[in-house]
Amino acid sequence: MPILLNWLESFDRRMALEEVPHRARPIKAWCEWCRETGESFGIDDPKAKQIFQWFELHSPPGALYIPNVFTGAFYFDAYFWPVDIPMVFGTQALESRDALADMPATTQRRLFEVPDDLEDFKALWADCIDYGHGYRDLHLEFGATEFWQRMIVSADRKLRSAVEDLCKSSPGENAMQSSREACEMSLKGLLARDHGLTEDDAKNPKKFYHDLSKLLEAVLRLMPNQIFSEAKARLGVFPSVGDRYAAKPYRASDLWAAYKIAQTIAAEVMRAFTPRNTRGQIATRF
Repeated sequence: MPILLNWLESFDRRMALEEVPHRARPIKAWCEWCRETGESFGIDDPKAKQIFQWFELHSPPGALYIPNVFTGAFYFDAYFWPVDIPMVFGTQALESRDALADMPATTQRRLFEVPDDLEDFKALWADCIDYGHGYRDLHLEFGATEFWQRMIVSADRKLRSAVEDLCKSSPGENAMQSSREACEMSLKGLLARDHGLTEDDAKNPKKFYHDLSKLLEAVLRLMPNQIFSEAKARLGVFPSVGDRYAAKPYRASDLWAAYKIAQTIAAEVMRAFTPRNTRGQIATRF
């Protein structure tokens, strides 16, 4: 593919002049190529793989550390463990144990030996995979201009903020509100993109505003779905909107329940937007 190779050489020279670190260049090249050509392809597309392989051959050894596409959180043994979802290329397989790099081997054995705990982890892991790669597939790095895009970008920030708060040495209580807002924005993004929700209606106190129950009812009328139905049944874990400025303490188990709803809703929205569906292959429970 000589056109792409010539473009990469020119791009790499420009990045050197702009002092862009080597590790940032592959993702930036992929995004700029799509923007300039109007193409749209996921991280597992052969062309994306070719871009990353080109930089592997033309970069200093060890310079291309590629960050995870997403990091979620899993609550086990009274602790929130980071769940790392790496970039994958082509048919590269993911191993669930690798996602728990911070979890000691003895703790992993306990987790994987209990069927219910293992199923809980598989469901969360699948949601993190579908969410992280699905969000990347949307190419929102190019600029979110439409209302649905802005909602999805905002939801992403809130979801990642919740994970960051949960994975602190002492879980941050802000994770509760961040999880709630991630749910709200994900659902509004879905209704706006696929079902005509306007920004005015989304903000209207007589219609949706911050009401998660109304948002899920609207989604379920349009696309009946077990995951959204389960989420609606568990909304009681969230405080009322009026409590968002109150310095209220939450148990770690409540923070986990709230985040899990947010992660599952966000992942299900990505499955509606993209062909991603790891959960359908490996997980059955909410």
